[in-house]
Amino acid sequence: MISRALALGIASVIVGCAHVETPRERALLLLAHGRIPQGIVELEKLRDAHPDDPQAHIDLGHGYELAHRYDEALAEYDRAAEVKKTDPRGPREGGLRCAAWGEHEAAIPRLEEAIRRGDQDPRTFHALGFSRLQRGDKKGAREAYTAGLATKDGDRDAACVLGLATLAVIDEDGKEALRWYEELIKRRPKHAGAHLGRAWALTKLRRHAEADAALAEAVELGATAQETAKLRVWMKEQRAPK
Repeated sequence: MISRALALGIASVIVGCAHVETPRERALLLLAHGRIPQGIVELEKLRDAHPDDPQAHIDLGHGYELAHRYDEALAEYDRAAEVKKTDPRGPREGGLRCAAWGEHEAAIPRLEEAIRRGDQDPRTFHALGFSRLQRGDKKGAREAYTAGLATKDGDRDAACVLGLATLAVIDEDGKEALRWYEELIKRRPKHAGAHLGRAWALTKLRRHAEADAALAEAVELGATAQETAKLRVWMKEQRAPK
């Protein structure tokens, strides 16, 4: 999967200039057009010409990822972290990509280092929370998600809210789950999964009519038949006399 940073970089090149002028822009366009080996060659030249520029290493790491050269990609992200030890971009990118690859043990120290360097990107905190949760650390996950909401963009972030809702579901805490799913709906009103989660929470609280309405809203917003059928069966079981 192409990284978000690379996708945004390529998009900015394509949208931002009718005539490509910089070597970096040319290299990213080569990648965007599927000419990955040629793009990598150009990015390697830029990395060698600017060995102390974290972005040059990050760009090359993206190129290596597109070529499925994951070990080399991670080495470039780690090199980006080394060449400027106050810059969060290298450890952030390495951590985000490790989390995306399912390498959660490797992701955690990189994401923690990015935050230590002052990273305020809620995605970093969400990835850290998710990776900690995958390693069985619910307390650490909750701390990361909560800290993500306190960042400068936390009031617009949805991922950390979803993380907190997920933790409440794991704990089977209907009241807390409802709190966070309703917060998620405030931020993403058309998020079908949030309405499914709200239906789950309302059922746990035995507010069945409201749960039915939440499930209907989820269906209207595009929740899949499989998702709704599974939840509907569970909701019916919860209403059965004990």
